[in-house]
Amino acid sequence: MITGKIFVRYPKHFLHIKATENELEITYYKDKKSTHTFAYSEIEEIHFADKSYTAVCIKREGRKPILFELNKDTPEQGFFLFTIQKILPAVCKTNSKAIAKEFGNEDDYYNRIYEGNN
Repeated sequence: MITGKIFVRYPKHFLHIKATENELEITYYKDKKSTHTFAYSEIEEIHFADKSYTAVCIKREGRKPILFELNKDTPEQGFFLFTIQKILPAVCKTNSKAIAKEFGNEDDYYNRIYEGNN
């Protein structure tokens, strides 16, 4: 008889978002902690990097783009699906029709995720 154990390590990441009147601060935990502060005026583009809306890319003037993974069906994903478009409509390069088709409107999205957690 052969006995073995299989250990599967799932990638873990956490995202803390603080949006103020003039800047966006993102603290990202994946393997290590990193904090990024973006003045709204320096952000050139925000777009999703995948078709499942679980990765977002932020491009800013004269710097390398930064990619953040998002947990599915969470407020962090909802922030990039809906809220950031209200704050920075000129730089958000997202397809709002496709988002609405897949997730509904903002109220539908948050009601669904909060009901799922209760």
